Amino acid sequence: GRPRGIVFRYLNDYPSLVKSVLKLTSEFLVVLIAKLLRIRVAWICHNVDRETWMYHPRITTLRRKIIGDAAVKVYVTDPGLLRHAERLLPEYKNKLDYVTFGRPGDGPRNLTAPSWWRDFESFVESSKSNLSGSVKRLIGLSFGHASWKTVHYEQTKRLLDAAWTSGYDLRLIILGPIREFLEKYAPDTLRELMNDRRVFLVDQYVKINEAELVKYVDFYWRAYRDYSVPYGMYCAAHYKKPVLTYDVGFLSEAVRIYSLGAVISIDFSNIRQALDAIAEWDETAAERFLESHTWEEGARRLIRFLEV
Repeated sequence: GRPRGIVFRYLNDYPSLVKSVLKLTSEFLVVLIAKLLRIRVAWICHNVDRETWMYHPRITTLRRKIIGDAAVKVYVTDPGLLRHAERLLPEYKNKLDYVTFGRPGDGPRNLTAPSWWRDFESFVESSKSNLSGSVKRLIGLSFGHASWKTVHYEQTKRLLDAAWTSGYDLRLIILGPIREFLEKYAPDTLRELMNDRRVFLVDQYVKINEAELVKYVDFYWRAYRDYSVPYGMYCAAHYKKPVLTYDVGFLSEAVRIYSLGAVISIDFSNIRQALDAIAEWDETAAERFLESHTWEEGARRLIRFLEV
């Protein structure tokens, strides 16, 4: 039968111009049919400023306009993003609302240990030894792809060096397909990550139970240029681990708003204070965050577009 509503989400495009034009055409037709049949349209604008993958900017801009104009509600993914949406999407100011995500699931079970797991355990074990004097050691974790918006990869060496001068000997675990992007756009960063003994790097998509992995780490290291909510923030809160981030984009604001970790200033002048905050972080902040950000609350807010 006729649906009451249609929800659009990510509007990433494709390297192929033909596929991107077909995507534009199909979305236009869906919006047209929805208008003719009086079906309400909503848009969950995950990335307020721009899409993560945008190979044909003019086409993506047109797609965002078509869907934004047709939508009765334009949702961002955190209440803290509303003020940025008002600034970046002023034409939809009267349509703006927000939804939330919620706790992650348990993840895959009974997986075979990956080929790199033994090396990983050796890296963690060696990271726990050979400490001297007042030097403190923390182990961080980064997941995911590299893209134009990921700042944490390019700032990793600077973080490790600055931490050392402040009395911390950091180790970082980086899991995810990052080589292709960094090789093309930041080859120096890729070389740094591959050659630094303080970094354990697995350059591939990793299928693993995150609960097993986080037992070995003290914090998540993530930083993004854009105005979106990385789901890794929810994972970190779920596993009671603080987020260490850099003072760019919305993630740094969210970490401050919800007390989910620590933010390093642009010039790294507060590195010691930030790492002290990570070491002494109160995990009750994570539970408060997850109590106010649930899938149920997100669903309740989402269906409001059917009532407009």
